[in-house]
Amino acid sequence: MGRFLAYLFVFALLVGAGFAVYAIIVPPEAPRAPVEIDIDLQAGG
Repeated sequence: MGRFLAYLFVFALLVGAGFAVYAIIVPPEAPRAPVEIDIDLQAGG
């Protein structure tokens, strides 16, 4: 069980690092898809 939590923690770190690199490299005006997805989720709810 502890090993699974360790793998999960490492996976979360990798995802967080990847998102940080994406946020740094991609210009602020580029990522519009997450906003549209958020609006769709709010409309669906």
